[in-house]
Amino acid sequence: MTKLEKYMQDNCISQRGFAKKIGTTPNHLGRIIKGQTQAGLRLAYAIEKQTHGAVEMKDLIIEEITWNIFFKKILYNDKRADGNPRV
Repeated sequence: MTKLEKYMQDNCISQRGFAKKIGTTPNHLGRIIKGQTQAGLRLAYAIEKQTHGAVEMKDLIIEEITWNIFFKKILYNDKRADGNPRV
């Protein structure tokens, strides 16, 4: 059970009602709850704000942030002397 799912369950919040409050569809929210997709930055912020910090942005997008940092490190640090990426 994700933090978001637990928060909604503990506070008797419906998926449909919560989705409306954060500006997404119930289906998209369901995929986030099940871990099938990650929330984008704006949606993660809306969830953190709506849950008053009980569910933090980092709980929803940490993998995306980690991947972006990893990718940028490889992309920008692994270049040849002429500035082009190694192949």
